[in-house]
Amino acid sequence: MSPTFPFYLEEKASKLSASLYMPHPYSGKISFRLSRFHENSCETIIDIYQSGTRLMIQVTRFLTSLRKVLGNLNFQDKLLVKREISYANLDCTDPMVREMSFNSFSSLPNQLEDTNKGDHFFLFFTDSKDCIVRSTTNPYQKSDTEGWQRIINRSFGTEHVPPRRNKNLVCFEK
Repeated sequence: MSPTFPFYLEEKASKLSASLYMPHPYSGKISFRLSRFHENSCETIIDIYQSGTRLMIQVTRFLTSLRKVLGNLNFQDKLLVKREISYANLDCTDPMVREMSFNSFSSLPNQLEDTNKGDHFFLFFTDSKDCIVRSTTNPYQKSDTEGWQRIINRSFGTEHVPPRRNKNLVCFEK
């Protein structure tokens, strides 16, 4: 059975988030995205990428729960979601950057569950040659997910590097 709800949630969040930076093929530059969909809090998408010689971070925070909005939508309703997009330079000594250097994303288990309950996480990484895509549900309740836990834990600190925006941006989608 394909995990349809988590993929639906991730698809809608990706359409409403900041654009994913994709480096030119074989440029040696990286792009990383971690999408966090916690059951009891608002969704967050963290992007880390190289721009020239700098590392950049952009964070999309949904200010209202996308999961709850989607659950209350009728087919003809417009999707109305408040979000905030922040960005900044990221120091190469940031714990998340160090974790990215040491963590082999390809060894992360894919354990996504088809449920609208629980915490869902999606990871995308490219080094401009290969792409790695992984997903999981409730990694803190499983014994073989230390890699996921390390990435998620570090992302909470790193997401506070960019200054918060005061404006609530409103997005519409049919």
